[in-house]
This record gives sequence, structure tokens and C-alpha cells, in this order.
Amino acid sequence: TKIDLAGLCAGRRKVQEQEPYKETDLDDILRRIEADDPTIVAPDKLHSRGLRPRWLARLGYAMSGGKNTHLRELNLSLNALAVEVEIDFKHFEVFARRAASHRYLQTLNLSYNALGLEAAKAVAQLCARSHCLRRLDMHGNKLGPAGTAELCKGVCVSSSLEELDLSENDLGDEGAGKAAVMLVMNRSLISLKLDGNWIGVAGLSQLGSSLAKNFSLCHLSVADNDVAHVLRHGVADVRGLRHLLSMESAQSLTTLDLSNTHIGSEGAKAVAERLVVHPTLTELHLSGCGIEKESDVSQRLVNMMRANPRIIRLHLYRNPLNWGALDLDDDTGKRVLMFEGF
Repeated sequence: TKIDLAGLCAGRRKVQEQEPYKETDLDDILRRIEADDPTIVAPDKLHSRGLRPRWLARLGYAMSGGKNTHLRELNLSLNALAVEVEIDFKHFEVFARRAASHRYLQTLNLSYNALGLEAAKAVAQLCARSHCLRRLDMHGNKLGPAGTAELCKGVCVSSSLEELDLSENDLGDEGAGKAAVMLVMNRSLISLKLDGNWIGVAGLSQLGSSLAKNFSLCHLSVADNDVAHVLRHGVADVRGLRHLLSMESAQSLTTLDLSNTHIGSEGAKAVAERLVVHPTLTELHLSGCGIEKESDVSQRLVNMMRANPRIIRLHLYRNPLNWGALDLDDDTGKRVLMFEGF
């Protein structure tokens, strides 16, 4: 699985460069939120500031009461919000409960806070109770299968959530299974990101099964996962891919990101076979998938694009392919993206 070390380092540098908030600084923002200041729509100074759970509780109280009508977005990423002791959890629970009652908050970013299991339960309640939250970012929070299961309980019954990012949470196949169950029950989710979660063949198969019963999800990303595990004899296990792209699973999915999944030529061949007649997919990402230069898979993918005009974008960046040997007409060539920046 690929880890964005540059991004993590950049985030850490950002935390180091910005001084932690003083209570007086936070007091000013809280007063403006309580006073329903129309300029406080998306406070841009609450991320990477070393905020603590007790400050979250104060923020929750400032948001509640029905007075604030302008707040739309909260970015609380890269703070020290890890819930490790009981009192910390109570503060976080207060924030989640108060945020759920806010009638206008649409976007909440809690990424890279190492929240863990107990906080996941509070966020689940937020999702279940809120009628306006549309986007939730839980990227990089060490939820694991147990935390994911708790969070998905809330997402299952959410009627407003449209975008959910669970990338880099150590889900594994077990956690992917919990997300699959959530997809069967949820009716509002449009976009789901599960990048970098150690998801394998079994997890991908479960997601494929859930898509057959889901009629809302349009965008699914499983990039940076080992979804086509290489067997002992050197051939990729593509059962999960076939399941995910089967006609039975084709209900609403329009965009699928398989970047950096190392599916290789065997996996790409399975993709080409399935997508010739796929009725919903319009964009596919296969960048950095290790498709071999010597194979005929690249031409198979091009032929698939020619046969299925619904697919308007095929991303094939960072694959060692012999593009000069491809039989590409002008229309198909415009739809196959081979070089980044074009």
C-alpha cells in the first residue's frame, strides 16, 4: 500500500510552523460564532493548531442554541484530538451532540486526529442525528475494523450524508465488509473513499456485492490497496475485481479509482473484459497499476474504450506501456489519458 509520506511530512511541518492557539484567540472565534457573524461560514484557522477536546466542547456550545445560521464548514484536521481518557471523550461527545443539532453545518473535516473507537461512536451519533451534514472526512484516524463498524452504524441511517472519506484507517477486509453492509442500508451516500486501507480480494468482493443493492453511490475509490493479491504461481487473483465490475453490481457507479493497486496485466485484462458492456461507468483510474509493456492488455483496454462509448475517461498514468504500438483513433485517443498534465 502506498503511503503519502510527502503529504504527512508537509502536514507535520505545517503543525510545527503554526503556533498552538491561545484561549483568547479561540474565544474570539467562539464569540463570533455565537453572535452569528455572517463572515464565519468556514473558519480557516482551526486546523493544525493543537486544539484539545475541552475546546471542542466549548465550540459545540457556541454552535448550538439555534442562534447561528451562517456556519457551513468546520476543518478540525491535524489537531491533538485523540480521545485517550474518559474526560476527553466526554468533551468530544458534547461537541458531536451539539454539532448534530446545528441546522446548517454541511462539511466536517476530522482527518488526522487519531480519534479511535470511542470518538467513532460519537461521530456515528452525529451522522445519525444530523439532517444537514453532507461531507465527512475521517481520513487517517486509526479507526480499524471496530471503529469503522461503529461509525458505519450512524452512516447507515443518515439521510443527508453524501461524501465520506475513510482512507488510511487500517480497515482491512473486515473493515471493508462493514463499509459494504453500510452501503446496502444507506440511501444518501454518493461518494466513498477507502484508499490505503489494506483491502484485499475478499474486501473488494464484499464491496461488489453491496453495490448490487445500492442505487445512490456514484464514486468509489479503493486506490492504494492490494485488491488483486498475487498468488504463489505469480498470477493475480482478480476475483474481487470481476465481482466489483459485474453486471449485477452495475446500479449507479460512474467513477472507480483503482490507482496504485498493482493489479498488473491480469487485473487490467479482467477490467477490459468486464467494462466492454458496463452500463454505468464513465471514468476509470488505472494509474500506477503495473500493467506490463510487453502484454497486449493496453490494446485490449483501448478496444474496450472503443466498444463502450459511455466511458469518457480512462486514466493510465505511470504504467510502462508501449503507446506507440497502439491502434488509436482520434476519438478514443482523446478519452485515454496516458501522460499527466494533459
